[in-house]
Amino acid sequence: PLTYTTEEYNSWIQDLDMGDGKGAVKKWTKGETDVLMELCRVYELRWAVIYDKFIMRMGYHHKRNVEDLQHWYYTIGAILLRKRLEKAVGAEVAATAGAASTSKDSDGVNAAAEKAALTSLAASIKPF
Repeated sequence: PLTYTTEEYNSWIQDLDMGDGKGAVKKWTKGETDVLMELCRVYELRWAVIYDKFIMRMGYHHKRNVEDLQHWYYTIGAILLRKRLEKAVGAEVAATAGAASTSKDSDGVNAAAEKAALTSLAASIKPF
């Protein structure tokens, strides 16, 4: 199941605007996002059920359709994956750099190649 911490939400998700730029679809709130994530977990991505429960929980005045819910869920998943990977790569690079600076053998070359590969992988993951 897709989950996020309050810190991750505030840092990476809060300021995203998934509207069409014309104001037709308002920005997602934390409450809406939390409800969506909970419903996706409980109903195992059965989108017809999730949509029905989302509308019942949030009110029929919402102008979100099932495609909006899917798009937001998968966009958050892509962002969390990319950011968590970048964070892990940063920690790995720091650890590798520290180990390479203390070691004078050929491991430094392997560490540099691994760093380049991990950095490239992290950069290649894009949100929808």
